[in-house]
This record gives sequence, C-alpha cells and structure tokens, in this order.
Amino acid sequence: HIKERYPQYKLALLTNGILLSDDEVLASIVKCDLILPSLDAASQEVFERVNRPMDGIKVEDQIEGLVRLREIYDGEIHLEVFIVPEITDTPVELEKLRDAIVRIKPDLVQLNSLDRPGTEEWVEAADAERLIEIERYMQEKLDAPIEVIAKIEYEGGLNALNADLVELIRGIILRRPCTAEELAKTSGMHINEISKALRELNTHGKLKTERKERGVFYSWIE
Repeated sequence: HIKERYPQYKLALLTNGILLSDDEVLASIVKCDLILPSLDAASQEVFERVNRPMDGIKVEDQIEGLVRLREIYDGEIHLEVFIVPEITDTPVELEKLRDAIVRIKPDLVQLNSLDRPGTEEWVEAADAERLIEIERYMQEKLDAPIEVIAKIEYEGGLNALNADLVELIRGIILRRPCTAEELAKTSGMHINEISKALRELNTHGKLKTERKERGVFYSWIE
C-alpha cells in the first residue's frame, strides 16, 4: 500500500463512489487523508441519464455506500455534485440530492458544472445565478460548507464587488492564507458572500489557491 510505504505523504482519493457499497473496498480506502467522491443524482432515472452506469448499478447503493463511508472514516470527505440544468437541478431532484447529502454528512460540498464541450449535446453549463441559488438551497439544511467550483462569470465583473469587502479579504489573507470558512468566521460575513467574492477575485487573478488537508487556502497576489 502507498500509505504504508510512504506515510510522510498525504493521500487523496477521487472516486465516483459506485463501489463504496462493498465492505472490502471501504476497508481499503480508509487510510486515505482525503476522499473526494461524486454524487450527481439521487433518483435512478436521472442517475442513469447523467452517469450512464452499467446494468444493475443502483444510485441508492451508491448513496448507502457514501453513508457507510462516513460512519467508518474519520478523514475529510469533499463531495462533488455536478449540475446539469433542467435535469439534476429540478426541484424534485434537488430535494432528493439534498436529503441524501444530509445523510452522507460530508465535510465540504462542491458544486460543479460543465466547463468544456460535453460528450452529449444536451449537456449544458449552469450559469452563475443558478449555481448560487442551488448553493443557498443546499445550505438551508446542510451543516457542511458549500462552494461553487465551476468556472462561472458574474455580471458586472470585479467592479461589482463591494470595495470594502475586497479590502477586508485582502487584509486578512495578506497576514496568512485562509480557507473560505476561516474568512467567514474572521470577517463575520456569511459563507455564501465570502465564497462569491473569492470566486470573482480568483477569476480576475487576484488570488492564489492551494489545496491542503483542511481545504482550499487562499492567498493574495500583489
């Protein structure tokens, strides 16, 4: 095992979560420092349309595997949710997704969407406004922080951000790199407002990001 031979290195695992219903698979991955599974649907119909699994694979088994992972794993779980407009973001599907995520109890939820040509013409990117709506909807019942990791553009550009907020963020992370959660706690701002500002600043090349064990850390580029 890599972790046994090189214990000094942090080990992260990217997975679609399909095999997490297998106890042997679960036992083999619990030594990872960070696990990043994905969950793109919570109903079988949408799951089959978006993920196109092999016959016999059920989304409920995937969800139960993720729930089981949380029960036996003490490390960080960052759950990625891929948003396809009018398919995975319908009111019914979003409610099912949110209910599943409540059970999974990840440490972080990451909302993603298309940022390059898809394999199917009907797959489109969700716009910034919709992703922020979904972020707020999810946050109503989730304890974990939520961040939008999709590449999105905001109307108004960098000038649309409050100058005082930009200066506040700049002042904090000039002292030391921080996660979005740390910035929200230090500044007293809501995590959604901080996340939105960080995305815009990052889009305009004002920030350097570095993923560490405790999450994504932001530092200012002068």
